Amino acid sequence: QINFFGKCSYQASLSYAMESDILLIIDPPAANGIIMTSKLSDYSQTGRPILGITNQISTLHDIFDNYGGGIAADCNSIESICNALCELYSHWEKGTLDEAYSSERLFHLFAPEGIMKAYKSIFAGIGITK
Repeated sequence: QINFFGKCSYQASLSYAMESDILLIIDPPAANGIIMTSKLSDYSQTGRPILGITNQISTLHDIFDNYGGGIAADCNSIESICNALCELYSHWEKGTLDEAYSSERLFHLFAPEGIMKAYKSIFAGIGITK
C-alpha cells in the first residue's frame, strides 16, 4: 500500500513518515550520484527503513552499503526494484524490518558532531588544522 499525502507541513510529513513501514527516495535515472541529503537526513530521524530507487552507482547506494538504513534498487532495472520490494516485504512479514534496515543507523552521519568531524578531516587533509 502506498500513501501519497500531498503538500503538508514539515512536522506533518515527519509524523506521516514515523507512522510508515518503509520510506521512499527516488533518484532520477540521470542523477549520477546526486543525493537528496535533506530528505535522507529527515528520514534518518524517524528510524524507518528506506527504499532508495537510484542508479546502481550512486551516493545513496554507497551510504546504504556502508552504513545500512535501507536498501538500494537500481532505477534502471525493474527486476532490481522488485527484488528490493520482496526483500523488504519478507522482513516486514517476519517482523525483522527495523532490525535489518533501520535508518537510525544513518542519524550519526547528519548529527552536528558527525558533520564537524567530517569537516575537520577534510581540513586536515588539505593542511588546515585548528
